Amino acid sequence: MADYQSGYTNGGNGYLRIMQFLPAQNLLNIRTYSPYSNSSLTGSGSQFSLPVNLSEEFTLLGTNSNVASGSQTCLQWPSLDQLTEYEWYIEVTDGVNTTTGPVWTFTTPANSPLPVNIISFKAEAENRKKLR
Repeated sequence: MADYQSGYTNGGNGYLRIMQFLPAQNLLNIRTYSPYSNSSLTGSGSQFSLPVNLSEEFTLLGTNSNVASGSQTCLQWPSLDQLTEYEWYIEVTDGVNTTTGPVWTFTTPANSPLPVNIISFKAEAENRKKLR
């Protein structure tokens, strides 16, 4: 977090944090620059690099082929860990063109109950009383 309004003239001289992401090096470079004064701040709190994992790849869960246009398809995602955030996206191709959807996220709950289907149900009355 950076606050340049109180420490510099002209309401902070328009200083901005510029972030350069370098996925091949798993690095985030940060520098502080003012387009108003065309100058950079060079102190250790204004110009630095952070190691970040920017190259984590998605794992292919599966492929559904020959899905007719306008129809629905489904894919199972087994072995999800509890209290874990997952990301997913989908690619659709007709063999020539490929469309990639947005990345979606969800977090698995802790100790989520398993779904139960009732196959057989029997009820009997106990301790019956006759009412008048």
